[in-house]
Amino acid sequence: MTIKLNNISYTFSDGLTIFDQINFKLPNNEKVALIGDNGTGKTTLLNLIRGNLVPTQGHIQVDGTIEFVPQFEPKLMQVSPGQDQLKRLEYAFSRKADVILLDEPTSNLDKSGIQKVVNLINHYHGIVLVISHDKAFLARVATSVLLIEQAQVKHFQMPYDEFQKVYQSERDRQYREYENKKKAQTQKRKSAEKMVKKANHAKKGKSGMASSDWKAKSLSGKRDKTQKGLAKAAKQLQDVAADTGDDTKPFEKQGLKLLDSVQMSQKVKANVTFENLMNHDRVLIDKPFSLKLQSGESYTLLGENGSGKTTLLTAIYDDLKQRDYRVNFFRQDIMHNWQPHEKMIDQLLDLSGINQQIILDTAGALGITPMMLNRDPSGLSGGQLLKVQLVSQLIQPYDILILDEPTNYLDYDGVEALTDFLQHNSAVLLIVSHDEAFVKQVAQKTYQIQNQQLVEGSVTDYFD
Repeated sequence: MTIKLNNISYTFSDGLTIFDQINFKLPNNEKVALIGDNGTGKTTLLNLIRGNLVPTQGHIQVDGTIEFVPQFEPKLMQVSPGQDQLKRLEYAFSRKADVILLDEPTSNLDKSGIQKVVNLINHYHGIVLVISHDKAFLARVATSVLLIEQAQVKHFQMPYDEFQKVYQSERDRQYREYENKKKAQTQKRKSAEKMVKKANHAKKGKSGMASSDWKAKSLSGKRDKTQKGLAKAAKQLQDVAADTGDDTKPFEKQGLKLLDSVQMSQKVKANVTFENLMNHDRVLIDKPFSLKLQSGESYTLLGENGSGKTTLLTAIYDDLKQRDYRVNFFRQDIMHNWQPHEKMIDQLLDLSGINQQIILDTAGALGITPMMLNRDPSGLSGGQLLKVQLVSQLIQPYDILILDEPTNYLDYDGVEALTDFLQHNSAVLLIVSHDEAFVKQVAQKTYQIQNQQLVEGSVTDYFD
């Protein structure tokens, strides 16, 4: 059983070539992580392999049957998206196809659900090709990596964690080359500017001479020397300008750009106390508990699906909204008060009142394109709507930011951008997430719901 792509190119109807003569071969039992920047063609490649798209050029050979599990789309008032996602995955593996293609399989899954998917993949006799932003998950399943960059696909025949080290080393090397080139260009420019200044000074000195003296000097050729110096300096400056090349730093990603007024939250020091936690008639936490919240701290809430994490976030939100704090809450549902026939960009402008370019930059960092924002809600998928909702919570002023599974529908770059933003945030952060790598980077204080109690713990103990 193999997958073989021979000289594959694919061009969209608008003329954009997303793959240009790519070649790779995947042997039987390979468990492959498919990674790349947002918009580089990860899902397109899966659709080419499964025959849902026809390549512009080249031949794709797949020996055997294919099962495809697309990215999970949330539905209105969905009670347990995690359970639904796990059922879809278990069904796909039960069909015993020769190839299984997975697009973000761990979205909405808790720790035990992710472990079940890890077991399904590792015990599967066939090729598994998986798109995922969850680095910890990929490190547990991927035996090789396909990296999409600049319309090419590179096959790294090594486990994902080893690939990360190799790739980071290459990134560091390219960054050093960039820094050395910029340093050399700066030095060259300074030397050229110094020469121009010196030549101009010499010319100015000669312009004050008597005509008879100047004539004598010119006879000795010094005026020509001055002119040649000017010409040489000018040529050097031209060479510097022509040699700048691409000034973009290697691997520099678009970050979340927000107004200072959004980032500068007012100071918060608050206690939230509850006698218990109920969801209808079901007891989730049966003893009194309290949380002390203050600005600049992030609080991560962990627990299995159904343990009460979202219910607790909602209770905290309701409590804090009664005080004089600005609280933004990103929820894992799509029941938002969007106007059905109004463009998303116009609605975001109305919500935030900030510059449109900042909205576009923020949305772009999370994988939402300007084209998507020019649609009304009916023109977006459930996952895209959730990402727009996340944007809406980030661009409005807040003192307290509550995020319920914010990485579920983000790609690798989106998670990186959000992680960096949260690490430098001065507000109170309350976060629920099952993304191990993400949590380990943003968590400062960790609480877990277990056995109907809220207990303080550590990220390492929970995931390990």
